[in-house]
Amino acid sequence: MGVESQSYLDELSHRISSFKPTAILLEYNPVEDEQINKNFNNYLAGSYDLKTNEVDQLGFRIGKISNLKEVHSFDERSIRWRGEELFEQLHFEEDLLHEFEKKVKDRTDEENSCHAEMNLKELLLKYNSAEFDLKNKSFYISTNVSGAGESFVGAEASASWWHRNFRMFSKIQKLALSEQRIVVIGGQGHIALMRDFLKLDSQMVAEDVLSYL
Repeated sequence: MGVESQSYLDELSHRISSFKPTAILLEYNPVEDEQINKNFNNYLAGSYDLKTNEVDQLGFRIGKISNLKEVHSFDERSIRWRGEELFEQLHFEEDLLHEFEKKVKDRTDEENSCHAEMNLKELLLKYNSAEFDLKNKSFYISTNVSGAGESFVGAEASASWWHRNFRMFSKIQKLALSEQRIVVIGGQGHIALMRDFLKLDSQMVAEDVLSYL
C-alpha cells in the first residue's frame, strides 16, 4: 500500500475517532476473535505490523486512537448463501442465467476500472454511495424470480443472504442497547444492507460516513 494511501488512512482514522466510538465492530469470523484481539493488543504495544485489510488498517488504527482495549466481530458465518442450488436451477433458465452473467461481468469490469483509476479516497466515496448500495442489493434481487412458483430457489437464495445480514445487524443492535457509540466496518455488500436496517430501527441514530471520508 502506497504512502499516499497510508497517509489518507491515518487521517481518516483520526476523523472517525473524533466520533468518540466506545466500540468497534469488524467483519471477521467470530471464531478468530481471540487471535484478532491478540493482534490488536500487540499493535497497541508496538509489536505488530498492520496487514492490508480493513480490520487492521482501519479497525486497529481507530481503536488505538480511541483508546479502546478490544475490537468485536459482527460477522455471522453459520448462515450460508444458497448459491449452489441457485446456479443449478439457472442452467434451466438460460435467459436469466445470461442476464446474471452479464451483471457479474459488468460489476467486475466496473470494479477493476475503479481500482485502476481511482485513489483510495475516491474508491471509498464510490463504494459508500447510494448508487453503489443500490447496485449491490439489486444484484441479489435479479435472481429472485428463479424457480418462482415451484422450487422458489431464487427467493431462497436471496432470503439466505438477507438472513445472514439480519443476524449481523442483531449484533449491532445488542451493543446499541447499552448506549454505545459504535463504528461498524465491513464489506460493501453487508454495509449496504446495514444502512437500510438502521433506517428502520428507531432505537439507533445513524452517523453518515460520507462526511468523514
